[in-house]
Amino acid sequence: MTTTQHRSSSRRYLGRLSLLALLVVLISAGCVGARIDVSWPALDVVELNGSPKILIAYKDRIDAVDPVNGAAARLTNSDGEARVDSEGNPRLWRIDSSQTESAQQYFANPLVDGETLLFPTYSSTIVPIDTVTASLGGTLQPLPGQVIAPMVTDGDLYFIPIRSQGVVALDPETDDVVWRINSTREGIGAWATPLLVDEVLYVPLFDHYLHAVNAQTGEEIWEPLDLGGGVVTTPLLYEDYLYVGTFTHKLYKISLDGEIVGEYEAHNWIWGTPVAYDGTLYIADLSGYVHAVNPETMEAVWSQRVAERGIRPAPIVTDENVVVASRDGKVYWLFRQDGSLAFEREIDGRPEVLSDMLYIEANEENRLSEDMIVVGTKNLGRLVVAYNLDGRELWVFGR
Repeated sequence: MTTTQHRSSSRRYLGRLSLLALLVVLISAGCVGARIDVSWPALDVVELNGSPKILIAYKDRIDAVDPVNGAAARLTNSDGEARVDSEGNPRLWRIDSSQTESAQQYFANPLVDGETLLFPTYSSTIVPIDTVTASLGGTLQPLPGQVIAPMVTDGDLYFIPIRSQGVVALDPETDDVVWRINSTREGIGAWATPLLVDEVLYVPLFDHYLHAVNAQTGEEIWEPLDLGGGVVTTPLLYEDYLYVGTFTHKLYKISLDGEIVGEYEAHNWIWGTPVAYDGTLYIADLSGYVHAVNPETMEAVWSQRVAERGIRPAPIVTDENVVVASRDGKVYWLFRQDGSLAFEREIDGRPEVLSDMLYIEANEENRLSEDMIVVGTKNLGRLVVAYNLDGRELWVFGR
């Protein structure tokens, strides 16, 4: 092995080792309470008082940001007029732990229920937030464990991934657990949002198993499928097959009868959900590779290493490009046809990017003049950065 090859191999090893350390901290955190320092921001677009805003849930605070210019969103009344405090200063749409009954750590995007945002938290609660007043919109609902991924609902039950246990179906009226799927490994449960399709809930667990259950009863539809490695990403349903990435480096193609019918091997852990675009699947891995995969044959259309460190988020795919953001603090634009590098943008300070990115389309009614890609980092000063599709920085939001 050459010196260059040895250094490259060492970087890959150390990169994976550092992320493994992060996983160990998260797993062990259940014994000592919430660990504010190991989270990453959750990004979402939510309608607030009639216009879309970007919600940033990070550590013990939630901010709303105007996607037009990245400014902190102001609280307004039903007429669109700014709300002010006792001194006449505009009030911002912001939530912090002082507005709840106890300190909260936010890790996941909310479930939208009318004018209420329901945030499942790492602090083992569901926090209801009133979108109009940006305040606590009810009592905290207790959960049986910590949550780091969004929950889903069928309109009757909440399906909540519990980090150290599995998935529970919660009756929101009574707070009762109607049914649960437990992990086969103590302390390691659900790190990803289940996929709900036609009253079937597909449940990925960190203990290597993928479940398919009746959403109302929790009854298993097929035998839990052992994928040989941790699953921390929501499955993709595409053309009547499930596609699931794992920590065995493999992307599996699974029939709706629970049979593995194909697989593709990447270079490292696959964390982000595959993206289907124009008949091709796009994934990234924690060695910094991006892959385009034929879903019929499960063979590579192309595979390119572009980043110095691992890529956790799912790619953003457009007609021209595949866009990925890495732990090396860079955002990369690849040509979609062959995976070659079009250009890259370095975020000031090169903070880690672990959050899923947002793609927001242009909308004249909402004063959005061009499509944008929104990236979240772990740097409070540059917590969110927005780019247009040509890689021009549009704005930066920091706390």
